[in-house]
Amino acid sequence: MKKLYASLIGVMLAVLTNVVMAQAHKTQVLVLIHSDKGGTYELAKEVAKGIEHNGKVQAVVKLVKPSSDPKLSSLAVATVEELSNYDGIAFGSPVYFGNISTAMSEFLSKTVELWSQHALEGIPLQYLCLQEWCRKGIGIAVILE
Repeated sequence: MKKLYASLIGVMLAVLTNVVMAQAHKTQVLVLIHSDKGGTYELAKEVAKGIEHNGKVQAVVKLVKPSSDPKLSSLAVATVEELSNYDGIAFGSPVYFGNISTAMSEFLSKTVELWSQHALEGIPLQYLCLQEWCRKGIGIAVILE
């Protein structure tokens, strides 16, 4: 009988531990960007503020490749393998001649296996594009879902 009680208490502790850990998990959204001159990073910071506005979600801004820009050099670089660990992903890239940046394209091309294995299934995705029209001196942000 003591073994039964001990087993039952062990199971209850395991369940309670899992419940507490699940409640302690904060939703995380990856804001994954490529930024040459910091424009996309500035947009990503604003997106991160919006993600975190209610205090229940944590935004994590990372780059697709290391940057030589001093204001971007402290940002972490994401790996393809970590993408499925997030509860949502917002991709951000400058637009060059109507296309995403080469760095973002190269990163996304490495995710084919994740998609074919359905590892990202059910994870909300968003894509942010930043196109600067230099002649007019204005920046236009296009958000696609």
